[in-house]
Amino acid sequence: MIDSYVLQALHEQGVIDKRKIVWWQLGFEGRRIFSEGEFAANLRTVSVKVSHRCDGKPQEPRKIPYNFWTDDTVPILLRNHEFGGMDIPFFISVKPLSHEYRNVERAIKSFEKDGDYGLPPSEYLRPHIRGIVASVSERFLFWYPIKESSEWNMYETSTVRGFDGMSIMLRPISNYKFCSNILKGSWPNGRRRQKKAKKFDCGKEGYEIVPFFEFDPSKHHVMVYPVSLTKKPLDLPVIVKSNPPHPPQALGAGYYYVNMDKYGNTEKGTNLVFYWEIDKRMQRLTRDTLKRDLERILAH
Repeated sequence: MIDSYVLQALHEQGVIDKRKIVWWQLGFEGRRIFSEGEFAANLRTVSVKVSHRCDGKPQEPRKIPYNFWTDDTVPILLRNHEFGGMDIPFFISVKPLSHEYRNVERAIKSFEKDGDYGLPPSEYLRPHIRGIVASVSERFLFWYPIKESSEWNMYETSTVRGFDGMSIMLRPISNYKFCSNILKGSWPNGRRRQKKAKKFDCGKEGYEIVPFFEFDPSKHHVMVYPVSLTKKPLDLPVIVKSNPPHPPQALGAGYYYVNMDKYGNTEKGTNLVFYWEIDKRMQRLTRDTLKRDLERILAH
């Protein structure tokens, strides 16, 4: 796991919001961590001729090299790099060309032809920096989006130049959108077919949202952690609340809104948790998962 002091420094600098942790489930869609050699072996460099404009005027088309990913598996590459005087583990990935085009070879040939193809292929189709690694377990890569978007503007994604010729994806997804996307495809509406999510106002109840590795059962903390509640391939985000002096309580499967104003203070009305209750069997699954994972993770 990344040094907690480094995470705190990145949080204070506004590079990440450490409360808004997300994850990739290893094994889902073949996702796994590749070595540098494996990663390089599956890239194919193609010069793509694209048009561009300068000061609003069309310019002569120019060729831009794209390193397309030729394997169907979505890769994960972890690479450390100096950032702000700190050694930071970055999460690198690339969207397989086959996820965008049915016939990969035909797509590559069309890119290689001379001519003006208008807008270039998506930046997701060449290696890019997706975020900063928080922790890696046997089943998950936990990471942070860089300069994450506000929870209310979930589709704003832009890029800036990073390192090693790659772009950094800014605001690729919000924590709320990430969790709700998983729930949409996997959650059977909770106990007794609960239709509407329940709400827990952390600010009103005196609770603080923290990342799982800072969760303290003796304090008034709320966290989210993935738990295998169903037979579907993706684990679901479960909201866990401390209940001192008693053991923590799993509120249910859900998501939360959390944001800060420009002064670093939590904005009113955004420190909210929404969840669908879970039955006793799922409560036990959550308890066993946390005992199995967090004792080991927090020990490191």
